[in-house]
Amino acid sequence: MPVLRTRYDHRTGHSPNNPRQQLNEITPFLDGGLIYGTSKAWSDVLRTNASGILQANGKLASSYFDLYPDYNTVRLPMANPPPPIHHHQYVSRHYTESVTRYFKLGNPRGNENPFLLTFGIIWFRWHNFIATHIKRHNPDWSSDKIYNEARKWVIATQQNIVVNEWLPLWLGHKLPVYQGYNPNIDPQIEQFFNRPLFASDTLWSHQVCTCATTGGRIVPWNRIQLEHAIITGCHRILSMPI
Repeated sequence: MPVLRTRYDHRTGHSPNNPRQQLNEITPFLDGGLIYGTSKAWSDVLRTNASGILQANGKLASSYFDLYPDYNTVRLPMANPPPPIHHHQYVSRHYTESVTRYFKLGNPRGNENPFLLTFGIIWFRWHNFIATHIKRHNPDWSSDKIYNEARKWVIATQQNIVVNEWLPLWLGHKLPVYQGYNPNIDPQIEQFFNRPLFASDTLWSHQVCTCATTGGRIVPWNRIQLEHAIITGCHRILSMPI
């Protein structure tokens, strides 16, 4: 399977002694970067509603009665390629849709497909749930303190799921006992392993997105073809009549 990767450091690749080095846009740490963004500026935007006011009680800005993240009216640089189902039409016109139709998420690719978008919505709701719980038990806390405390709990939840639940299932065995942080170990994933691995994850995705009710019952009449939902998942989720 040919794998292309075009983003690279332009200061590299000029001689055998200076091989080309690829760029990683995502932190290698499980620090909630895909939930809150990898900078304070990005995180602050996720907390700011459409009126430019910081969301109260440590919550993330929301829409649709707090069910979904706020729309990207501030134009965060979310990944926004032409949708594959009509790709040739967009390319021929040198046109793409506005990023304002997307939700504001920590992951720049969070609106790319229904699976990534579902993760973004779940983590958004979990943060606001935790923030509400903290506010109830600490009514005198400031919004910033509630936000940062909720953020710690959400990141801990993510780390627990990945390290203690998902990774052992994927590897087929439990991880060794944690020996403590070693600052001398480079946490980055080797680039020759990274790109083929994460390109192959698309093979895990089904061609059809099956929807379910809040009670877990499969809705057979409400299926979404994946090719129709790439880059348009936000509208697909909001239009599902469950």
